[in-house]
Amino acid sequence: MRNLKEETIRAVEHTGKNIADIRHSSIARLDFCDYEFETIYKGKALDLKVLDFSYDEGYGTQEISGFIVFTDNSWLSRNEYDGSEWWEYHTCPELEE
Repeated sequence: MRNLKEETIRAVEHTGKNIADIRHSSIARLDFCDYEFETIYKGKALDLKVLDFSYDEGYGTQEISGFIVFTDNSWLSRNEYDGSEWWEYHTCPELEE
């Protein structure tokens, strides 16, 4: 079991950013058995209190989906492989003139 709040804080800190650098986020809990999802949080900041719960991050089905966009336009997205899930950091590519 993994705590989503703690995992998210570690992922944000790993980027060298902090919660104040978040411009927008949208996070949902998935239930593939019932083909439903529940929006946990959607907004300009990130309310960590609503993410303070444990989930099974191991193999099986994905439980958490979403993204977090930072003020510099980089972002974290929720990724998974065979049910194992994590936050992944992305930046826009540098374009040559």
